[in-house]
Amino acid sequence: MKNINKLVMASIIGVIVTSGFANTKTVGTAKGFNYNKTMGVIVSQELTVYVDDGGYVYFKAPNVFGTPKGYVSYSDYKEVVKALKKSLEWGKKSKQNELTIKKEICTFYKVVNYREQGIGLDFVAINRGLVSYTIINIKDFSNRFYEAEIWMSAEQVKSLMTLLDKVPLTHQSLVIELKKADILN
Repeated sequence: MKNINKLVMASIIGVIVTSGFANTKTVGTAKGFNYNKTMGVIVSQELTVYVDDGGYVYFKAPNVFGTPKGYVSYSDYKEVVKALKKSLEWGKKSKQNELTIKKEICTFYKVVNYREQGIGLDFVAINRGLVSYTIINIKDFSNRFYEAEIWMSAEQVKSLMTLLDKVPLTHQSLVIELKKADILN
């Protein structure tokens, strides 16, 4: 009997947790990398982008220690795209001027319950500008211990920008699907 109660409770929790993500749709996945301090190696890192019916754009980066998720509003999403373009321009300028620098591009953090959540973008140029990266920092909105730092080369940033171009169409598709589902009410 105890096992049945546990099963029922687990099912109820599963339904509640799943329903929190029911009105979302994945846009796609981009690739980057990060340095795993525990293992001392550079590892490939996926960055999944998805939208919800409320107009928010989410960035999710599964790793060994959890799945940090950050989000921005639709208007901030457009600013993220501009910031990514800026990082590509800074890469060209740092190479031309032989700069070695790390600089914040912009942040989209919100303080909730005395902690930051959201995403931020940094730029780093090393070896007198010969190599540059854009760093996407994610501070999870549900677990303050989940954070991710994803480094992307210029080519990976371009790939992410192509993916982000699909956000409006994906959001529109989600809204249409949800309207069709309303007939079930």
